[in-house]
Amino acid sequence: MSSQIVMTSSFVVSNTDSFISMLVNELGSESSLQASIQKQLNEIAKAAEKSKLEGSVISIDSVLQSSTTQSSETITVTVDSDVSTLTVPQSISMTLVATVIETVPAGQSKGGVAMSVSNTKTYPLDGATSTGIAQVVTALNAFDDGKSFDAKLTSATIKTSDDSPKD
Repeated sequence: MSSQIVMTSSFVVSNTDSFISMLVNELGSESSLQASIQKQLNEIAKAAEKSKLEGSVISIDSVLQSSTTQSSETITVTVDSDVSTLTVPQSISMTLVATVIETVPAGQSKGGVAMSVSNTKTYPLDGATSTGIAQVVTALNAFDDGKSFDAKLTSATIKTSDDSPKD
């Protein structure tokens, strides 16, 4: 069985991709998830330091994404004329996408030319984040469009569906 939070608002979301991205980042601010993110980033940094070239500088850019592939487990926003509907699964698996950038300054390279190499990898984070209506509302209120969505909220319900295969 899977459960989803379905919220309807009279606020019309104009950029659904941006809205979902901001919401995922805010839902990812939960302390246990932050600990998992920090642990993974520390491991990435240690590995990068071990393999770096002499005189190079390492930087890491990262972004948090929902890693779910089943439609019943993804965050969606649908807009129908003057109503937006947000659907958030109650259990969200998160993935950290990290890009390690190694830069060798011109003065440190043999040819006297600055060089930069980047490598991007995806890391699944431990466990799924459990989400409730209160967490979604808190996450919505952390960014402007989310505040507008919440201010014009018309309904918030939990929909449960049976995902077991049908014979």
